[in-house]
Amino acid sequence: MLMGGLQNFLRGALDFLFPRHCVNCGKSNPNDGYGHLCAECRNAPFARPVNRCLRCAEMVGAAAPVFRCAACENSDFYFDAAKVACEYSGAGAALVRELKYKNAPYIARDIAKIISESAGFAEYFKGAVLAPVPLHKRKMRKRGYNQSAKICAEIARQNPNLNIAVAEILRRKKFTQTQTALDKDDRTKNVKGAFEIAKNNLPKDSKIIVLDDVMTSGATLNECAKVLKRAGFKSVRAFAFARRS
Repeated sequence: MLMGGLQNFLRGALDFLFPRHCVNCGKSNPNDGYGHLCAECRNAPFARPVNRCLRCAEMVGAAAPVFRCAACENSDFYFDAAKVACEYSGAGAALVRELKYKNAPYIARDIAKIISESAGFAEYFKGAVLAPVPLHKRKMRKRGYNQSAKICAEIARQNPNLNIAVAEILRRKKFTQTQTALDKDDRTKNVKGAFEIAKNNLPKDSKIIVLDDVMTSGATLNECAKVLKRAGFKSVRAFAFARRS
């Protein structure tokens, strides 16, 4: 009780001296369990249940999830399934931008908490080895950290009962331009041959989840999955915090 009171006092003092702000609306010192997201912004994009394609994680209008939708019916994926926590819009996009471009690695805590509260999280992640999509060393030097690796570490830390491990299995061997402005075909060409297996001793029957911050066409996650499958890993799934449609 005493320790809890002291922690609350210290948090209040820090919030007074160094106010936190909701990354989406700017509200001071959010207190709804998130460090940098207020209750209103938390509920807006994440509370609405939507059905998604189990293959590519795109939203579908069907009454129940489908395994292959119109967006991916002509696509060949190496990953066995894909899930996301939210759409890349509103607070979801604001969190990603803050984490990637504003030197704010602590945002990974809020993102991991949202992921941990997403539908089907425990079933999807239990016993998995999380493989963050790697950055090229040039981009790593510029940013100072890999945002996907930060999210992976926080997911494992926040869910000790799920036996989640993190392993940087992949290495980015080719510098690529950002995928943001490219169309689907160019995205695939841009990341082709960009990844390789780093040294590791993981059993080939490990349940691998390749994790990224944002998924659009799935090209980056798919290229990572291709490398892992060709290395002999049998179970490779994909996960991204946000889906850009």
